[in-house]
Amino acid sequence: MQLRVAMAQIDTKLGGVDDNLDKHLEYIDAAIDQRADVVVFPALSLTGYVLQD
Repeated sequence: MQLRVAMAQIDTKLGGVDDNLDKHLEYIDAAIDQRADVVVFPALSLTGYVLQD
C-alpha cells in the first residue's frame, strides 16, 4: 500500500482563523489535484499562533 502525503507550509495571520481556514482549503484543493491521500499542516496553523524557540 502506498500513501501520498502533502506537506503544507503556510503563512498565517495571528488570530485570523477565517483567513487561515481559507488558506487551508486552498492547500487541500491543491493536494487533491496532486492526488494526495493526506495533507499535513503545521501545529496551530488555524489560529496563526507561532511557537517561539
